[in-house]
Amino acid sequence: MTPQSPVKQFPVNMNFPTEVNGRTLDNYTDWIAGSFLVTLMSLPAGSAPAGLTSEGLPTGIQVVGPRFEEPLILSAMKFLQLAHPIGWPPH
Repeated sequence: MTPQSPVKQFPVNMNFPTEVNGRTLDNYTDWIAGSFLVTLMSLPAGSAPAGLTSEGLPTGIQVVGPRFEEPLILSAMKFLQLAHPIGWPPH
């Protein structure tokens, strides 16, 4: 399990965050490298809700597993979602 993203939600009109922990980011894949590397390794993965930030924004956990273990990943994601329900966004 890893964080789904290294940053909290950012405005929809931003292509990507320009900085993470004081490090300047040059392109889109710099900020999402953790998830991108899982894809490059051809590992199955999925994201599940992990709670809300202090601003009420959703956060997620990425569940990564061995090849052909999608049922295990889906079970872990279901457990996480039940353990950390975030509900529906306000209207």
